[in-house]
Amino acid sequence: LPGTSVGEHKEPRSSEHGELTTPHTKEHGKEHKGGGGHTGSILGLGHHSSSSYHKGGHHHGYGKPPEGLERARRPGIIPSAEKVAQDSKNFAARHQGSIPAIPTETTTPQVPELFRGALRERGKIDEAATDYLPAEKATRALEAEVGWDGERFDKDPSVVEGLRSMGGLSTSGVSAAAVLGNLPKYMDVVIPSIRDLDFLNEWRQFLEGFHLILVQDGDPDKYLAIPDWADYELYNRRDVEAALGDRSWIISQRDASVRNFGFLVSRKKLVYTVDDDCRPAVGPDGQLVNVLVEHARNLLSPSTPYFFNTVYDPFRDGSDFVRGYPYSLRAGVATAVSHGLWLHNYDYDAPTQLLKVDERNERYVDATVTVPKGVLYPLCSMNVAFDRELIGPAFMQGLMGTGQPWARYDDMWAGWASKVVADHLGLGSKTGHPYIKHNKASNPFTNLMKEYKGLEWQEDVTRFLDTVQLSQAAARDAGTAYIELSWRVHETLGKLNPYFQRLGLAMRTWVEVWREAQQGQVKFVPSRRGSQATGAHAGPVAHDRAARPPDARSATSRALRASV
Repeated sequence: LPGTSVGEHKEPRSSEHGELTTPHTKEHGKEHKGGGGHTGSILGLGHHSSSSYHKGGHHHGYGKPPEGLERARRPGIIPSAEKVAQDSKNFAARHQGSIPAIPTETTTPQVPELFRGALRERGKIDEAATDYLPAEKATRALEAEVGWDGERFDKDPSVVEGLRSMGGLSTSGVSAAAVLGNLPKYMDVVIPSIRDLDFLNEWRQFLEGFHLILVQDGDPDKYLAIPDWADYELYNRRDVEAALGDRSWIISQRDASVRNFGFLVSRKKLVYTVDDDCRPAVGPDGQLVNVLVEHARNLLSPSTPYFFNTVYDPFRDGSDFVRGYPYSLRAGVATAVSHGLWLHNYDYDAPTQLLKVDERNERYVDATVTVPKGVLYPLCSMNVAFDRELIGPAFMQGLMGTGQPWARYDDMWAGWASKVVADHLGLGSKTGHPYIKHNKASNPFTNLMKEYKGLEWQEDVTRFLDTVQLSQAAARDAGTAYIELSWRVHETLGKLNPYFQRLGLAMRTWVEVWREAQQGQVKFVPSRRGSQATGAHAGPVAHDRAARPPDARSATSRALRASV
């Protein structure tokens, strides 16, 4: 210790305020003041004698601070507390009438001031204290009043309970039961497919009552069998072209990104999309997981993109923010995307599939995390939900399939681009729970053919999106931000391949169509509609564009043969 000869030991002692001091701090306090050293009860480690402790106004052994130290600051992620509060007010004003967040018993930004107020009522606090605990007396008084037996209150807990009810825990908003119990009112389900949809029977206990928007890829004359219990509308390529006319090219063909059309059709706040080779997963409790409810929980509770919480999502039951998490950030931000994972077959690319042909995931990790601001992630659309009001115009699956140089990156593009936009708008994206079971791994050689250019391009595309800076004017809404991003794609990635100029145009056209659709200027008429469709889901059907069932075709054929 400074002021102590080598081999000599002096016990530290308590001061009148209860902190630890050494003989050195008492003897050399004046020397430290104004000389660049420490004052008070700071233990100066790494020095063996007082003669070597203070030299030239700086600690000997540490040298001088580097030049320009005050200017050495990197751009930060964490916004100021004032900006967080203002963004929250602006968001609330823009989204009045939307579904309120589901209340959770999570600590709020008001906690420090609530406790400061309670302590100030019970004792004087020296806020300028530098060498003792300023709230010791007030805290001891509060403890004596409330009582503490080592695990719980044992006298009068009403003070702390009052702090909870005064805003210490977040309990505002409609109840979870009110929203989740009536979830079909707020959420549509979009499914792309090229085959019969009998797989829906395995989802019946969760999907019955929800409105399904089915988008048929491939041959529009192929009849898809659909369970009778389903409330659905089905759109094929003819329906797409009838609705969008010469802009229908932005909806991919022979690619799962045809689900984009279902996103346009939906009018609900939330959309969940799933693939036809997915089934409900068994959770850690041995029960089938209701992914629609769990995705809704993720979307209707805040995200925490500015600071990572080490026990994952603090808004899930039985969790909260851990010690050291800034209270100013605990309100979180609105969640735009909920990305779920998969049991059995991972969403691997072709090379990984070929190198790990036998790998299967049998572990359900019951955790959800917010993807931090400034970090991109690979999104898979076979189990994902999003908030159309917040991010819909920026959640376009990339232009892929027939006539395009790559495929199987449609959902990757949606994840990367929507994350750039979400970060710019101050929105969050979650990943993890809930899981589905991915039954069928696609052909890795077919995938390799589709992914060939993507294996190279993803290196350039992700680095571009990692560094692109959108303007403040683009922070108005997701559509405006996506249009600006489209021009950056056109100008920068267009140099990589002309395809990206086409993609940029598709992005701008998509936002144009999206806005028209929201205003009712695009007429969506399905070629088939389920018999269970009622109310807003009932409507006209374009029978002339529909594929005929096999029995109808055979009956027509028999009639023709008979007439001959």
